[in-house]
Amino acid sequence: LVIAAAAGPARASGEAAASVPAPSATRTVTTLVADSRPQQWTRSFAGIFVAREEIAVGTTLTDQRIASVEVEIGDRVAAGQVLARLETDMLENLLREAKGRVARAGAAMAREEETVTQEQRKLARARQLSHLQAATILEERVSALALAEQAVQVARADYDQAEALEAEARRKLDRAVIVAPADGIVSERLARAGALAGSEPLLKLIRGGEIEFAAEVPETELPLPAAG
Repeated sequence: LVIAAAAGPARASGEAAASVPAPSATRTVTTLVADSRPQQWTRSFAGIFVAREEIAVGTTLTDQRIASVEVEIGDRVAAGQVLARLETDMLENLLREAKGRVARAGAAMAREEETVTQEQRKLARARQLSHLQAATILEERVSALALAEQAVQVARADYDQAEALEAEARRKLDRAVIVAPADGIVSERLARAGALAGSEPLLKLIRGGEIEFAAEVPETELPLPAAG
């Protein structure tokens, strides 16, 4: 009897536990809205900035010394602006000598032309008196005039040469002032005051200040970069 009484409550308790529902599992769900947009990629390339067009400024007066340099690296210059000056003592002496030669040649040509005028008069007079003089006198006057005309041609050639030398001396003196051939930025300053000008450039300019980026890009990535 004791055993039966003990088993009854135990069975009833198990039935009650079975009748209670088990708690359900909870899950959290996250939702996203898809959006279509261009993808941007960044590429890095190593390189240097270089002048799009570089101008080497020098002089043909290689035996002249540099008197002064008027600009520094980084200066922006305009076309015609003075960049440097050369010493001009020797060039001014050459110009004075050339002027003197022109004056002497001009005086010599004037004398020869006057001689021609005189010989023309003598020839004209000899022709007027040809019936009173021997034929040899007329021939002498003709020969003298021809010689005088030849002397004028020689004097005129000397004068033209002297003028050409004077013009060249003036051009050299003008070239002693070195100016910028175009607008730009001074990228190199090689000239030093007191040094001979030499055949190497005295300065270098970046035409218009325009520069480019020079870099090595793999061939497979050449289509990727776009303007801007």
